[in-house]
Amino acid sequence: ADAIQNSADLYFAQLKQDSRTRNYARYRGDYDEANKVFADPTINDITIPVNPYLREQQQKEQDMLETAADEMFTPEMFMDKPKKPASYSGISYRDKLQQRQGGGATAAAPAPVDNPPAPVSSTPPPATAAADPAPVA
Repeated sequence: ADAIQNSADLYFAQLKQDSRTRNYARYRGDYDEANKVFADPTINDITIPVNPYLREQQQKEQDMLETAADEMFTPEMFMDKPKKPASYSGISYRDKLQQRQGGGATAAAPAPVDNPPAPVSSTPPPATAAADPAPVA
């Protein structure tokens, strides 16, 4: 009931055959043969069975899709080119630090204000009475 359908099944079947052969050699007392890995020639006889229908179908599909390399589309053709290098993350930390410390070679000075804005109100705000805290009883 063990069906070999792919390369993992094939390897497992070969491993089981090798283990079986080495165990029988160990039971016989032939420790030199038991210590040899994949020495049994019957292990190489185990193969993946080929379904002739699938082989024919795969050959038809391969013939249908056969084309020249310069006619093929590559994934790079559909990707946008990056505008900046992948490692570029904007302004450097050194430049940011110089800007915060009050300017530097790379820090831009703020534009001078020609006309300062007029105050909203020329009268001071009304005074409010400070509330006395009520005694806690």
